[in-house]
Amino acid sequence: MSGVNRWIGLLACVLALSATRLPAGEDMIEGTDSNLDREFYNTYLDELTDDHGPGEATLRRNLLASLNRILPREDPNGSGQFLPDLSADELRFQHISRDSAFVRGILTELRNIHFTDYAYIVKAGPYLVLVVYRFNPERFIQAETQSHTLIQSAGN
Repeated sequence: MSGVNRWIGLLACVLALSATRLPAGEDMIEGTDSNLDREFYNTYLDELTDDHGPGEATLRRNLLASLNRILPREDPNGSGQFLPDLSADELRFQHISRDSAFVRGILTELRNIHFTDYAYIVKAGPYLVLVVYRFNPERFIQAETQSHTLIQSAGN
């Protein structure tokens, strides 16, 4: 029976809290300056630090590691001379989403790709690679999803 009493006590607390009246907007005291909230918010946003640096470095590291795993497997003859000189700064990449008509076309044509929110197209030299990750590659060092990568050779 103590379980029932506990539920009754919890219900009584919830009802008591919901019965308390919160002050309405007209009951609040107005200050002398009605724009302080805007000023505080804008100042707060101006003082935020730019934390995209570490995220982009982790993303570039993940993309480069993915290329170092994928290219020798998919193009064993051509990637041997290209990969040792490749650096993370040389990569061109784009985060892609289903909002793009081209991405929807890719997914229609390549039904074996299990698309996630963390998909990137990477261009490195003559290679275009579609890389899909399970988790956010800007935050976590990880490998690409093995069955969801695609390589196409492209002209420079």
